[in-house]
Amino acid sequence: MKKILLLILFVPFGFAAGFAQKGFNIQIALQPDKSGLIGDKFSKTSSGYTNAPIYKDFTFGFAGGINGGYNFTNHFGFSAGLNYSRQGQNYTDFELYEPGDSTSPYAYENNISLSYLTIPLRLICSTNTDEPFSFSCYAGVYLGVLFSYKDTYKKTFGTTSYYTETMQGEIITVDYYNIYSGSFTNEYELVGKPYKSMNLGLIAGAGVQKKITDKSAVQIMLNYQLGFTDVKNLDCRYSPSTDPNRKIVHQNYIIGVMIGFQRSF
Repeated sequence: MKKILLLILFVPFGFAAGFAQKGFNIQIALQPDKSGLIGDKFSKTSSGYTNAPIYKDFTFGFAGGINGGYNFTNHFGFSAGLNYSRQGQNYTDFELYEPGDSTSPYAYENNISLSYLTIPLRLICSTNTDEPFSFSCYAGVYLGVLFSYKDTYKKTFGTTSYYTETMQGEIITVDYYNIYSGSFTNEYELVGKPYKSMNLGLIAGAGVQKKITDKSAVQIMLNYQLGFTDVKNLDCRYSPSTDPNRKIVHQNYIIGVMIGFQRSF
């Protein structure tokens, strides 16, 4: 945690492409986005795993930060920074029928929330920034450090019972409720977290910027981010090695609209 605080205090940090006026600049940006995980996921019945993937819901995320950069010319520059990104994937209302039971469907829900501190490195290209409106695009890579996570799996049988597993931090919490037999809650210590602590990926974007003064501008940018590797940690012992979901690569992605304000020096 001390290292993270030092990064926040001393590293030029941020989120989006810079206003391309020659010299140093700093930017504050916020972004609403759609996030998700590439790769199907399957549910389990009493007879084994199904062949049909769980339906993915639209999953809302957000990000924001402060960017520091340097523009070599009025058209080309470089930026580096640090931002916070809340992302994940929700799976809900996938109903299955257990063998021999055609009247009582099971509903499955899985909500995955991942929070990252990311350090993006970008090359930036812009058109003539002396005009009131100009176009800017960027591409680069980012390094993400997992700040926190929460993974909740719930299986509901009509209105009579449900079973929930919640993984957060170093603990997995199991909740069970049955209208006839009662309920219980148990906690177990995880052997390894279910998601990797670091993530490397691609970042790219493009959009327009409006010049306010000679030293400031506002931007609206379409931003895309894609992880290169599987976010899951296969060394985690929370589920059996026969789980087919462990073998499927799940890459995280984000697509959103960034709104930023920049000041040049």
